[in-house]
This record gives sequence, C-alpha cells and structure tokens, in this order.
Amino acid sequence: MDIVYIVLGIGLLYVGGELLLSGALSASMKLGIPKVLASVLFIGFGTSAPELFVSFKAVLMDSTDIAVGNVMGSNMANILLIGGLGMVIAPVYGKIRNIGVESLFFGISACIPVVAMWIFGGMAMGISIVSVALLALYFVCAVNRPYEVETGTDFIHMSVAKITVFVGGGLAMLVFGSDMLITGAVSMAITLGVSQAIIGVSMVAVGTSLPEIATTISAARHNQGEMIMGNVLGSNLFNTLLVLGGIGLYQTIPINPADFSLESVVIPILSFALIGAIYQQKCVRISGGIALCAYMAYILSWTA
Repeated sequence: MDIVYIVLGIGLLYVGGELLLSGALSASMKLGIPKVLASVLFIGFGTSAPELFVSFKAVLMDSTDIAVGNVMGSNMANILLIGGLGMVIAPVYGKIRNIGVESLFFGISACIPVVAMWIFGGMAMGISIVSVALLALYFVCAVNRPYEVETGTDFIHMSVAKITVFVGGGLAMLVFGSDMLITGAVSMAITLGVSQAIIGVSMVAVGTSLPEIATTISAARHNQGEMIMGNVLGSNLFNTLLVLGGIGLYQTIPINPADFSLESVVIPILSFALIGAIYQQKCVRISGGIALCAYMAYILSWTA
C-alpha cells in the first residue's frame, strides 16, 4: 500500500506541476502581464498558501516559534532548494526578463525579519503595517510598470474558465500529491526501521516543499526561467510580507535571537546573492549544486 501511495503521489505531483505551469503561462498572456508576475501570483503565492494557514494556526495555539520557524524555514528552502534545483536541472536564469520590481521587493522583504528581531524584538504592529503596505505597493508597481512584451510558442491559449481549472486543479493535485507521497514514504521508512530523526530531516523537511519542487521541475523542463524565479520570489514575498506581517497585525510575534539569529542574517545575504547572480548570469549548474549542498548542511545542522 505504501508503494501505491508513493506512485500516486509522484503522479499527482507531475500532473499538478504541468497543469499549474500551463495555467500560469496562459494567464500571463490573457492578462497581458510578464510571465514572472504570473508566476509570483499563481505559483509563488499559490504554493505558499499552506504556510499562511499553518502559521496562523500556530499563533492561535500560542506556538509563535512554530509560526516564525515555518516562514524562516520555507524562505531558506525556496532560495537554496528550489532555486538550486532549478539551476541544476536547467540553468535558464540568464534568460529572465522583467524582474526589476520583483528583485527590489524581494531584497527589501528579506531584511524585514532581521530588522524586526533586533530593533523591535519581533513582528510588532508598526513593522507589520509596513510589511503589508510593502506587499500592496509591490502589486501597484508590478502591474503598472513598463515591460518587454513576451511572445513565443510557450504560450497556451485558454479561456478564463480553463485557466481557473488548470491553476486550481494543479494546486489541488500538488497538495494531495505531496501528502500522499510523504505519507507513503514515512510509512515505508518506519517499516524498514529508519530512525525518526532521519525521517524528519529528509522526508518531512523536503515533503513540505514538494509542491514548489514539482512546479520547478516542470518549469525547468520547459525552459521557463521566469516561472522558476517567480516561484522563489513570490513565495518569499508572500511568506514575509503577508504571513509574518498579517500575523503581526493580529498580535505581536516575538522573534527570539537564540532561535533565529542564523536565518535572519543568512536569508538577506542569500537573497541579495541570488539577485546578483541573476543579473550577472552566474546561475549555472555549479551554483545550483553549491546551493543544494548548503541546504542539506542547514537541515543536518538541526539534528546536531
């Protein structure tokens, strides 16, 4: 039965990633917006919606460290795991266009947690208002900016109804597929006598990023660098500005330096390094390999 869950999970992830990518590409053409913006809206935000619900639920249960850790861990995974995977499979970042607005707000948002922690002691009301306002400002700037018109055979003509089905169905398949795969994998590992520590570090940690991984693989296969980048940028913007900012509007969220000093400093460094690598067209396979190794080291450090 475990094998069935694993096979079905992989199948749903593959189909879901393809559907979501096709829907986002078609929406880009239909709405007349850059592909990277469509990826931010439909893929980055869509695949990160679970973080919003998980974090809010954690806060309601007075587990604020879980809420903060959820966002920090997700942001690290997006840059190192998702970004690194995209570089290794298909180093297409040199072809990305129209990312000026995204890269600007991506860099600013990366600094929010470290400022909140060291100056305000956490996500207080003031910085939370600034965070949500920055997200609103991003949308205004992104929609109204001038951009290079993108054309090509990668666009798929769809009706609005079909786009909705593809995006919604793709997201649903990614959620159910990742759940089935991780359920089957964990059950099989327990049967084989694998320790809970190894299960937590490998299967559960990676399992929470499976929707992003599936979409990244689909985008890389179709040589869609903008979609990969939009996934990373959109997810981190959503996590920091809306998830942390939104929770901070509900109540002040303390960020303990003893627990999150590493992430709060490393995430801005990685964010600006990624932006620089994109503009310098240095996102090659060796860079992706280094990013994946760094992520593995980060995960293993939690078991030390």
